[in-house]
Amino acid sequence: MRRPARIVILAAVLLLPAVSFAADVYVNPLRLAPSNLIFTHVAIDGKAVLALIDTGSFRAIQLSSTLARDLGLTLTQTTRIATRHDGKPLFLKSGRVDRFTIGTYERRNVEIDVIEGDIEGITGQVGMEFQAIVGWGFLSRYHTVLDLKNLSMQISEGFLPVPYNAFTMTYVVTSGVPVIKGAIGAQEARFLFDTGAPMSTLDLGVAGTQDGEKVLREVLLGRSRVALEFQAKDLSVIKKSLGCVGIIGNNLLRGRTVYIDTTGNGIHLY
Repeated sequence: MRRPARIVILAAVLLLPAVSFAADVYVNPLRLAPSNLIFTHVAIDGKAVLALIDTGSFRAIQLSSTLARDLGLTLTQTTRIATRHDGKPLFLKSGRVDRFTIGTYERRNVEIDVIEGDIEGITGQVGMEFQAIVGWGFLSRYHTVLDLKNLSMQISEGFLPVPYNAFTMTYVVTSGVPVIKGAIGAQEARFLFDTGAPMSTLDLGVAGTQDGEKVLREVLLGRSRVALEFQAKDLSVIKKSLGCVGIIGNNLLRGRTVYIDTTGNGIHLY
């Protein structure tokens, strides 16, 4: 069965056990930027700000250093050092906010991270002003649906419905982020699942082309083979830290609904 665009589904029948959907479901609008990044509005101590949804970040909630100063937060330098995919080290400061709200869901006394100038630098690259990042450290605690067709987000502590014919990938958590086991052709491969990546990328050695060039590859994700476009990049940092030769980005997700089932370690697309 051939779907529109680049997605080819050969086998993706999902058999779900009987589960309860009694848990509260919290809904919040999404915003899809021209850069193909996914944003939503959150409130930090009552101040409404735009936040990037980034499964490739192990942190739970990161605030811009500008916002932290505006809120008068007390920050402590930590010994934790994060590393971007390009190998750049990032030094984390930690603090707490009284309230973090996303839609109608609220958490109190929430730990946040701040990296001086980090979010400010990203806004310049993507052409979108935002002041927070909601990362895997937060999303992994809930069942999360990102409906990129109707621009709506749902989070719940319980299971959410999944169509029987969803395209399903299984992930393992490695160094605090979701990694998908799959294959490129007949060669086994691991991919970082990263909603903070506008486009999927493939390591230069695997892509067999020059940095920045685009290639079309057939990859096995779950039980489905997908024709996916990648941009070739040097991914030696995540090859070493995560064992990944590629990043699954938002060009696979565009126009779809994404359900992150953190109980069954499944990512369902439909």
